[in-house]
Amino acid sequence: MADILIAIKPKYANLILNRKKKVEVRRRGSSIQPGDRLVIYSSSPEKKVVGTCEVRDVIVETPVELFRRLGSGTCLTKGEFETYLEGTSRGVGIGVKRVRRFAKPIGLSTLRQELGGFSVPQSYRFLLGNEVKAIVPWS
Repeated sequence: MADILIAIKPKYANLILNRKKKVEVRRRGSSIQPGDRLVIYSSSPEKKVVGTCEVRDVIVETPVELFRRLGSGTCLTKGEFETYLEGTSRGVGIGVKRVRRFAKPIGLSTLRQELGGFSVPQSYRFLLGNEVKAIVPWS
């Protein structure tokens, strides 16, 4: 099982943490597997690591089929979904479970001070062991 830092817009990060958004949609993500832990980075303007969740399942499908199967769990309108996946032949639906919100979110500046050279991905990246220990209080 891997620990993966995933950048999510604040609106959607909060929907996941509030257990309303059950599926994160990505244009790519074939390296993410069921059982992996996602460490949620709420992107600009928040710029904080805010919690974790476990990957329940990963579904790779055409955008039309992905929306038909998972649309209600994504908290996206059909238009938002289509716009996001425009130009791709396959989209990725990452089902989440075991969501945990950090009592104290960790700001990007703090992470950079503690982990020197810490970088946030455009989409997602695998975390190193020392990064996990510094970020996830219950690791």
